[in-house]
Amino acid sequence: MSCARSAISEPLAMLRGRASALLAATALLLAGCGVVRPSDFPQVCPNYDEAIRPLVEARCAQCHSPTRAEGGYVIGLHTQTVSRRDDGTARVDPGNDDSLFLQAARGTLPGHPEVGELGEEERKALEHWVVACRGAPQKHEYHPRGWATSTDPDQFHGVALRAKFYRFGECQKCHGDDLRGGKSGVDCNSCHVKGPLECSTCHGDETSAAPPKDLSYVRLTTSLGVGAHRAHVTDGPAHKAYGCAQCHQDVQNVEDEGHYRRRGVFLTGPAEVILSSGPGGIASWDRTTATCTNSACHAPSPADTASTKRDPVWTRTGEISCGSCHGAPPSSHAQGNTQCELCHGVSYAGGGVDFALHLNGTVDVRGGGLRCDACHAGPDSPTFVDLQGRGTDAGVRTVGAHDAHLHASRLRGPLTCNECHLVPENVSSPGHLDSAGPAEVTFDGGIGSSFGAVAVYDASNATCANYCHGGGDFGHPDTAPGLLRLPSWTGGSAQAACGTCHGLPPQDGTAGHLAAVSLACAACHSGTVGADGGLLFSTGPDGGLTSKHLDGKLTGQ
Repeated sequence: MSCARSAISEPLAMLRGRASALLAATALLLAGCGVVRPSDFPQVCPNYDEAIRPLVEARCAQCHSPTRAEGGYVIGLHTQTVSRRDDGTARVDPGNDDSLFLQAARGTLPGHPEVGELGEEERKALEHWVVACRGAPQKHEYHPRGWATSTDPDQFHGVALRAKFYRFGECQKCHGDDLRGGKSGVDCNSCHVKGPLECSTCHGDETSAAPPKDLSYVRLTTSLGVGAHRAHVTDGPAHKAYGCAQCHQDVQNVEDEGHYRRRGVFLTGPAEVILSSGPGGIASWDRTTATCTNSACHAPSPADTASTKRDPVWTRTGEISCGSCHGAPPSSHAQGNTQCELCHGVSYAGGGVDFALHLNGTVDVRGGGLRCDACHAGPDSPTFVDLQGRGTDAGVRTVGAHDAHLHASRLRGPLTCNECHLVPENVSSPGHLDSAGPAEVTFDGGIGSSFGAVAVYDASNATCANYCHGGGDFGHPDTAPGLLRLPSWTGGSAQAACGTCHGLPPQDGTAGHLAAVSLACAACHSGTVGADGGLLFSTGPDGGLTSKHLDGKLTGQ
């Protein structure tokens, strides 16, 4: 099924059944180098490129050229002309006078020209090439006629090798240990461009080492030996190409133990499937139903009830789409919000997933980890950003005065997030991702409700009322001019200047305040205000700045 382990789909009994047919071929193989066998090869067998290719290109290329390729068939190179149909059926069936190729030449194959398009001599030439010469590319002197015809079920060298369980020693006697020529002077790489021992020689093609084709030459994705191989091992819209070892034994050399032979016994397949398990169970492959269950790729979150196809059918390609493996969005996220890039912008590019990062076994989020500042801000964040990455425009509600509250400023030390919001224990805690934005304002931290203040955020006009901005009862109402008890969240630093929450001094009727001047606060509040009238800051246990100003307590002497 893959490079990692070949799916030997032809039963061993069939191989044994062909033993007599292969006897002649293997006998010739073992006879040694340099032995010419003229009796086996009539001198009249043509050279394909000289005699057959010009004929079929002249008569057939109008429908079977590379640009038209009706039926997926191209006439041209020998390998193209003798190629099989996608279901594995041979077009050029060596030795068979009723070969599909000859039916087309005679005009008896449905959809092909009537008899008369080809002259009698031309048809005879093609019949002779297919039947007597077994579709050979040229006259062979040291191998059977069908040795290089991939559709020859009896004489093709791949069939002979399989009959000998892929022991290459006989090939190496003539072609050298590296199969690059040896005593024969014929380099096997002249046909096998990537090398005869490369994965795609037996399964796959020039695009990939994985099927199509499978070992029975089938290229249909409805075949278990083909299925969704190509969708997994090539770069696609959802993920970067996986290696064969993702699902099969890792094979580095064609003769590795467990590839097509184990403890000297030839393996007849199918390939063993080894899957990585997802977090919700043990991954398994059911060959009967052609499904994989609990795989890390298709079942990344078993609790996600919004996913639609976590047990995909291997032979039904094209069924997997965004939302199949995890919901779009997952059930743990606020439903209706499909802006995945807000948190997962690292793995998104141009509105779609970055296939190099998607399905890589890691939840890629902005900021590099499942921390608060991956998406917005955290204790160590240098600056706040909203889910769309904006952090400098205080006029945007999702940005507003976050930075002024989260970092030490001229008025107080930093506030923690739980003063105004419900802080989740982890990213999947209830009330976090499962609810739509904007985030709820709760004032559960306590400071905002100090001194009997009723802390309220009015989302309609983005204003808040609380202790911090002059709410609550300090003993007497403050009637100083210039107070701003309902600051606008998006109004900028002027909304919270010194003197906007309480007067300088407060005009609340207390004797001390009646006699005080603005720079004399330290006389009573020396723990909060310095002699110069400025607020005092100190270093807290965590190394950050802190202050007793606006801490929910009345600090005085």
